[in-house]
Amino acid sequence: MSEELPAYTEAETKAALLAAGASGTIYSLVMPESEAALEAVIDDRAAFLDMYREAMVTLEERSRSGDRRDALADHLEWLQSEPLTEGSTVPFHREAQNFRTTFDQLILAYDAAMTARNQKAVRGRGESW
Repeated sequence: MSEELPAYTEAETKAALLAAGASGTIYSLVMPESEAALEAVIDDRAAFLDMYREAMVTLEERSRSGDRRDALADHLEWLQSEPLTEGSTVPFHREAQNFRTTFDQLILAYDAAMTARNQKAVRGRGESW
């Protein structure tokens, strides 16, 4: 666990995050927690995490050096590139589909457990997913 959370994080928030076991870095998919969650839905985990980690570290480093606008523009361009979109409009669409399948299975299990306890199921609230 790192004590080095970004400077923009307020001391109270920082303390709460660290107490809850969060890692020091607050960038998507760099956090060990995010990487662990992704391992459940990504086929080629190591290659995917290495690629994404490199992109996020680059974004973080450039942002910290004051190059935020160009860093974000380059990152968005990367996210919209052919290797990541594979011809769709969504980057990492296969991974998103895998996540959705897993998410739907978890919601069904949760709903069954809620129904068994005479509680309102998530899908029973009328949302169209």
